Amino acid sequence: MESRRKQLLKLALKDKFGAFITTKADDSEKYLVKIISGLTYEVQELTKLVGRLETSILLNQRNSNTLHQNADAERENDIINILPARSKEDFERLEEKMESTDSFNLLVDILYLVGEDNYKTAIYACLKKLFTSEVAQLYSGQGKSRYGKKKLSFGALKICDALKKAIRKRFPSVTDTELRERIGTFLCTVKDRDGAAAENPQRIKIELTA
Repeated sequence: MESRRKQLLKLALKDKFGAFITTKADDSEKYLVKIISGLTYEVQELTKLVGRLETSILLNQRNSNTLHQNADAERENDIINILPARSKEDFERLEEKMESTDSFNLLVDILYLVGEDNYKTAIYACLKKLFTSEVAQLYSGQGKSRYGKKKLSFGALKICDALKKAIRKRFPSVTDTELRERIGTFLCTVKDRDGAAAENPQRIKIELTA
């Protein structure tokens, strides 16, 4: 006679996958793996849904005050028109705009809305949103030289502060070290990564999730 545990597992699988899966009793762990896999997928989908709801709420809150709506729209267009910065001058112009608290917070919101499922891919996606690879190659995390070329310090910019704040809004547990290391990795490998992407796009996908 089937154990109560196996009966429950089979019922759960029937609800999840629409049919019983008949295997030996000692393979009940495989049932659990299938259930967990299905639940993991559902959790990921719910996470994405929550992100979309947060985005909708955020935009509604920002646009709720009609007195400032036009000014916000103009400021937003100014920043969006720069992104991604295609020249050092454009990126410096974006940095100048960060002197305004409203513009700083707006950039935080824009980067927050980039989304992604984990902080690693979110950082990469935000950096790609900020500037092209050509401009990114001018910077390193702390302004250290690479291949004998002096780099500008991305970490000293208010844009970097906005990026960190946006990532922490979505992933509160991320540490300073994790942020610094991931930003630094992106900047020091951007040239190599672009070359590798042309040869093997799948390699980049693996790197982003590592």
